[in-house]
Amino acid sequence: MKKEREEEFKKEMDKFEVEKEKKINDLRNDYMDRIKATSNPAEKSKLLEEMGKRLKTVEANLEDEKKRQEAALMKNLKKRQERNKKIRLEDLDKQQ
Repeated sequence: MKKEREEEFKKEMDKFEVEKEKKINDLRNDYMDRIKATSNPAEKSKLLEEMGKRLKTVEANLEDEKKRQEAALMKNLKKRQERNKKIRLEDLDKQQ
């Protein structure tokens, strides 16, 4: 049961990691497109600075979200495991 819970936990967290990377890449690509579109070196520098700050903020927010999701997911998986365990015990008692 614990192994099943760990596998499901890993699968869900992998899904979150993929979404996290996609958000970061989308943001980076958006800024890179804006940087390529401008010809003013000062504007490019300003956009690069802005991109760096925004990426740090987004990454920090996503890391916080990941921690919250990990905690909530583990809690839900444990509840489900306990509920399934209780149902199995009840079924065994009915069979006897």
